[in-house]
Amino acid sequence: MNSLYIKNRFISWDFFTALALTVGLYFIVPEQIELAFALDLYVVGITVITMCIFYFLAVLALLVSASDEDFILYLQKQNVYTSVFNTYQYTIFILFLALIYSLIMYGIASYMKYILPGNKQSQFFFLGFLFLFAYAIFTAFESSLDSVHYLKVRVKFMALKRLLLHQRQVNEEEHARADARGEHMVTRGTEGHAESAAALNMNESVFDTGDPRTREALHELASMKVKPLRRHNTGRSKERSIDKPNQNTRPGKKPERNAIARSRGRSPGKKARAVGQKKRAPKGKPG
Repeated sequence: MNSLYIKNRFISWDFFTALALTVGLYFIVPEQIELAFALDLYVVGITVITMCIFYFLAVLALLVSASDEDFILYLQKQNVYTSVFNTYQYTIFILFLALIYSLIMYGIASYMKYILPGNKQSQFFFLGFLFLFAYAIFTAFESSLDSVHYLKVRVKFMALKRLLLHQRQVNEEEHARADARGEHMVTRGTEGHAESAAALNMNESVFDTGDPRTREALHELASMKVKPLRRHNTGRSKERSIDKPNQNTRPGKKPERNAIARSRGRSPGKKARAVGQKKRAPKGKPG
């Protein structure tokens, strides 16, 4: 975390809300706080902060283990991945700071209660606990919203990635079949396929993430992942032209006699001329 990030955190809504709440309680609570009342609040604060720490550590481990490599690279390219984990790091730091302060105040209050019965605690120690507790809770709330947004973007990213990978697989299968037939085929990426067209038309549901950089990056992902696959004619179409059926043959009709004669390597009128010459031969006996 750099100094600019920490400066931005101190001018955020959660810091000013916790500070305003503490200043308001300064004019309400008495100057001396009963130790029994302070101990009860310290116990509640320690319990709540401990639960928040366990929750954020579990969520952080889940985000690290469940994140796809392509998704992490995409977030790093958009400078979002570092921002998300800086926010979690700062939140956990504030939670631990509030927990440590609460434990110290609980120990001091317990010592004063049992060693010096009837003693009270100054309101400044109590207000310090209230400020750190409120600031930690508000920061945890904001980080929870960031984690929900992070998971939503990841779900949309993975859905788009599956559609694009499916389109690439379909393109490769179509090209393989076209090469087997010896046909010329040019694929234009995501154009002309139902699934990819539907994916690219879902601008409101898929690309609407609330962040212009995220929408721009998802569009960039669509252009990067699906590249035009081009195949050129290999010459096998000429070889397969021999196997084409005779144009003189129609369904349900026998082929013409000339076509049969050509298939046998003779001219169409050769047999007819031979028969005619035989009929015109002289009938007389040879001299």
